[in-house]
Amino acid sequence: DAMKETALSESSSRWCLVSTELKEETIAATLPIVKAMGALVTPHLHDGVTHILCDMVGHHDIIEWGNYIPSCSFSHIAHGALLHSRLMNLSMKRKSHGSTTTDNFIVNLVSPKWVRNKWKETK
Repeated sequence: DAMKETALSESSSRWCLVSTELKEETIAATLPIVKAMGALVTPHLHDGVTHILCDMVGHHDIIEWGNYIPSCSFSHIAHGALLHSRLMNLSMKRKSHGSTTTDNFIVNLVSPKWVRNKWKETK
């Protein structure tokens, strides 16, 4: 469903569920850059996702997700905990469907700063 939606360039009904506060943050402000860089942007978390744009605390701009990442790594701890839970479920789902060590579930958590830096590198 997410890929069909992305291919059609339609907005998801899920976007209207995002709070105004969150829409005004740097994540929403970074989405046009991400799209201009050629990324397929979707609010649907699925096992084809390779990068997740999120606000992180500290000096990390990109982190490879793993079950060792604490929720306090995110600016919004509750959102970080929910994301971590969803990623754990996706990871377990892949393993239960016969994923091997050569077919790892790799997702990079990236900050808006990382996106802006990548954009500048292309200029």
